[in-house]
Amino acid sequence: MKLRKYETLIICRPELSSEQFKELVNRLKEKIESTQGKLLEVCDWGLRKLAYPIKRRGEKFFYGHYFLLTYAGNGQVVKELEDFMKLIDETFRFQTVKLADKVEAISEEIIWREQIVPEVRLREDGEGLEVYEPPRERKVPREKMFKVTIAPSTAPSEKEKIEEKAEEAPSEEAEKEPEEKASEKQAQEEPTESREEEDK
Repeated sequence: MKLRKYETLIICRPELSSEQFKELVNRLKEKIESTQGKLLEVCDWGLRKLAYPIKRRGEKFFYGHYFLLTYAGNGQVVKELEDFMKLIDETFRFQTVKLADKVEAISEEIIWREQIVPEVRLREDGEGLEVYEPPRERKVPREKMFKVTIAPSTAPSEKEKIEEKAEEAPSEEAEKEPEEKASEKQAQEEPTESREEEDK
């Protein structure tokens, strides 16, 4: 089987411990190897603030744990890996690119390394963006860093609005009926009064 070199950037849940993160990587490694692929390198970018909040199964994430997998395989390896990540709860974003059509050498040992990747943020004066190097250990409260439960919307749906209008319609018609009857009665009485004046 011809092996190509691929790289997949993955964002996983930010609250995973070191042990849980290593367990996740081992599960991804097993999935790659089950389709005759080979994991070459794991690059841990650490905890990073997301460019925008990501909603996932009733939760909103503001941070994510980024890591990069470099592996050898073919299109089937990539498909199986991505399909697997769509099913599990630990990962919620990923992107794969092909690095080379040919793998020169495959090492038996997997390379693990940590890399601090610069981030882009809005300047304090609000005038444009700036690049900065985030700290390895972030001191951010859990409720801000990890997740916020999305409250159900209290605004009425379109269906509820239609039902409310349907309930209000009969009451409005009922209010109009006495007014219409009163005007009809008044119209009937006016000719009688004019006849009496003519007789006099």
